[in-house]
Amino acid sequence: MCQLFSSEQSPIFSLKNIRISVVELAFATNVSSTQIRYWTRKNYLESIRSEHCNPKYLLISVFKVRLISHYLKLGYTLNASVLKADKQIKSKGCYLQIPPQKHC
Repeated sequence: MCQLFSSEQSPIFSLKNIRISVVELAFATNVSSTQIRYWTRKNYLESIRSEHCNPKYLLISVFKVRLISHYLKLGYTLNASVLKADKQIKSKGCYLQIPPQKHC
């Protein structure tokens, strides 16, 4: 789960419920929406679908797509790129730190 922490290390914002469209994901990662849909069909990416809506992706997908794209550019196969991206995300977690704010 991705969370934004304050200087006191208590969660102030959770990214787990933020969802973006395939177009937004493509824009954020510089990977085509066609490629993202293909990876989704192959179960490399997870999308959230409801009956009458287009698929949505969790914000963590931005990191995963960028990592997959990076490993593909390095010459890894798609399957190997996905495995490496998953391993990196799991090993490092997804914690974003914000600096303490100065009070006036």
